[in-house]
Amino acid sequence: LDSDDVHEDAAGDTIARGIAGDGVSVRPPSGGHWPIVADWRGVLSIDTDRLVRINELEGPCVYSFYDGQVVETGEVVARAKIIPFAVSRRVLSDVESILGQPSGAVHVRPFREYRVGAVVHESMGERALTRFRAAVTEKIAWFGSTLGTLAVTPPDVASIVDAFETAARGADILLIAGTKAMDLLDPTFAALDQIGARMIGHGVPAHPGSLLW
Repeated sequence: LDSDDVHEDAAGDTIARGIAGDGVSVRPPSGGHWPIVADWRGVLSIDTDRLVRINELEGPCVYSFYDGQVVETGEVVARAKIIPFAVSRRVLSDVESILGQPSGAVHVRPFREYRVGAVVHESMGERALTRFRAAVTEKIAWFGSTLGTLAVTPPDVASIVDAFETAARGADILLIAGTKAMDLLDPTFAALDQIGARMIGHGVPAHPGSLLW
């Protein structure tokens, strides 16, 4: 090594710990890579601009999952390495300058705990309703939330408005199932108008699920 060189072991560890922010930890190196793992289940937040600038330097290499990706506890979300056997101290200084304050370019934001209410049209039938309750309970529990009141309603405007009010008590989020989403005359949409709700989007580019609103 030249007098200004930093061995890849020390340099890789320094860069990995520099890019690791809240919600992630640096694991011991394996095969020349420093794994960066999620401390908890949540949404990955990547400062792509800073990672690109680090990767444009001679020697450092940092790669990750996509920004906004949902990750699991203990999952490797990024890795850092040094491509050559050593880098100059100037490169490490440049990395430090790019990261600045607050440090960290890779974070995992934990899911917030919510109380979820639900409104279901009685046309689903008892068996479908039982499956719905079980499925929704399991899905929202994965995100750290709990199912509160589940209101079953006949398909008329006044009843749906009442069901909205019942299910919304103590709830942060309200789920609605059983709507005929293709039919803009479905009474659910009229009920939404009555309670002053605003439609943000009707239909999404996903399959299954294009009829979500």
